[in-house]
This record gives sequence, structure tokens and C-alpha cells, in this order.
Amino acid sequence: MRVEINTIARGLLISGTRILVAYCIGSTNTFLPGGNIEPGEKAEDTLIREFKEELGITISVKKYLGVVEQTFTELSKYHHVINHIFLVDSDNMKEEPESKEDHLDFFWIESNDTVKMNLLPSPLQDLIRRFIAGNNEIWWKSDMK
Repeated sequence: MRVEINTIARGLLISGTRILVAYCIGSTNTFLPGGNIEPGEKAEDTLIREFKEELGITISVKKYLGVVEQTFTELSKYHHVINHIFLVDSDNMKEEPESKEDHLDFFWIESNDTVKMNLLPSPLQDLIRRFIAGNNEIWWKSDMK
């Protein structure tokens, strides 16, 4: 089996009790916007680039929240993903986000609907609710068994 290791920067954009999520058309889960950190690129710069490419908006990176480790197998490939999560903000985010990429859609969900919307990696579901409730501890979670 092939193995792929990725390091990803993801942005948590909050509006009241809602969070912005991404959805890859045809999949069964949602995820926080972001993408692969390119060689020689700072994680914060990855987020700024990805939000601009995917949503056409400018963001500012406010705070590092922590890491969520994720593993899964897909198409005979084992994936091990290190997700660096940042709190982000935007002055030009629309109420109805418009994707700039054909394979992605973006929408707001209530922070207590993360389980129902199958937000992955799954440890984010509890971490986001706790953060919105005021828990500011640095995140370190893994879905590895």
C-alpha cells in the first residue's frame, strides 16, 4: 500500500456561533478551508493563498489553535495528515460564500452541527465547540486508533 504524508493549514472562520466549512462535491464529509503547505511556504501564507484561490477573499490569520492528526485509507493509499489549525478573520466574507473552484462548495454551519455535517477530522467537532464556548487551550488531538 502506498503511503502519503501531508501537512495542511486549515482556517477556522467564525461568525457568531457559525463556522465556515468546505465540501468536496460528491463526498460525504465537510472540512475546514485550507490546503497543503507548499515547500518553502509558511503555514499562514498557505491559508492566505488558499482562501484567495478558493473563495476570492482576503483573510488575516489571528491565532494558532493547534494540531489535529488524521489518518485514512482511500483508493489503496494510506494517508497520514497533520492539520495545523488557525483562527482566521475576513473583512470581505460574504453571507453566501461563492466557490472559485468547480469541485468545492462552501457554506456556514452552526458549531453544534459539526457531527451532523460530518466535519473531518473528527476531533475538530469537539475542539471547535469547546473553543467557541471559551476554552483557549492549544489543540493536540489524533484520530489514530
